[in-house]
Amino acid sequence: MAAETHAQAQPAAEAPQRKHFQVPSFLPPALAAIASNLMTTLPAHAEAGKIFDFNLTLPIMVTEFLLLMVFLDKFWFTPVGNNLDARDKYIRDKLSNVKGNSDDLERMQKEAESVTSKARQEAGELIAQARSESQGQQKKELASVKEKLDKELEQALSALAKEKDSTLGSLNAQVDKLAAEIMGRILPEGVKL
Repeated sequence: MAAETHAQAQPAAEAPQRKHFQVPSFLPPALAAIASNLMTTLPAHAEAGKIFDFNLTLPIMVTEFLLLMVFLDKFWFTPVGNNLDARDKYIRDKLSNVKGNSDDLERMQKEAESVTSKARQEAGELIAQARSESQGQQKKELASVKEKLDKELEQALSALAKEKDSTLGSLNAQVDKLAAEIMGRILPEGVKL
């Protein structure tokens, strides 16, 4: 029974190893073209004294030439021509867009220049306004500080004058007292002034 299982397993294992050979799709038409060309190139059996024997060779060659011409026109020249036309149209469109964009660019550049000049003018006006406001504010602050300092100076001067008067008053009293004391020491005791 093990031998049967082994025998059955062997063909199953060989089955996946078998591969079918497929002929490429371009090979049959190519072989047909080669065979027809070989048949047309075989020497024509002309009778003695005749240079050409016009049999089926001339129409076959003309037919092949026409078929080749149609094939090349359909599958080579037309797609290449279409690609060239599409590329030419694309390039012309891009060039026309670039030419059209140059006017837009000039217009946008002029707008940008006018906007920047307006912005510079407005910025200059704002700077001048801020400068005049700050100068006015500085003048006000300076005037208030000057007024405050003048008041403080006046108060300090009046305080100094009061202090001077009080100091002079106390000094006069002390001078009188000191003079009386000096006189009492210098003058003999019975003399009064």
